[in-house]
Amino acid sequence: MLSQVMFEKLQVIFSQSQTGAYEKKDIDAIRKAAEQGDAVAQSTLGVMYDFDQGVPQDYKKAVYWYTKAAEQGDAFAQSTLGIRPLIGI
Repeated sequence: MLSQVMFEKLQVIFSQSQTGAYEKKDIDAIRKAAEQGDAVAQSTLGVMYDFDQGVPQDYKKAVYWYTKAAEQGDAFAQSTLGIRPLIGI
């Protein structure tokens, strides 16, 4: 389950996506949580790679992180993976 600290970090990342201002420490925290198996962080990292948010756009990495999250039952990641072929990604 996502900790309160991680939740707050994700809020910072999403708010910064509006301005393009990202701090490396916040991105590193999300990546670390994703690598440790946090499904929300994995899904978030997928979004970040998918939409060039704080990391270079990389569809293969996006799919990798969405898949990791989907395997844990993350509904957003599952639906994102399901729709990708329909929109040609």
